[in-house]
Amino acid sequence: MGHDEPGRAFTREDEETLVLFASQAAQVLANARAHREARRARADLEISPVGVAVFDMQTGVPVSFNRDTRRIVDGLRVSTIGGRRPSLPGAGGW
Repeated sequence: MGHDEPGRAFTREDEETLVLFASQAAQVLANARAHREARRARADLEISPVGVAVFDMQTGVPVSFNRDTRRIVDGLRVSTIGGRRPSLPGAGGW
């Protein structure tokens, strides 16, 4: 892609390669921004004074929950509801 001769024009192939590279670079930047925003949102929810649980839309199973939700569920485990101890199966912390 580099040209040793001054004034030599880029070829169609050079242009296509540069467009492909620019497209991939733009996608990498968009993914990095999305990842940063998701991390920021999870961090905000973790320190939220409100219990927040995220459920899988297909199965209804909780997939994650914040510290306050864990505190609430742990408190419910101490008291028994109808002989059954509530839990968040399969859920992990943030």
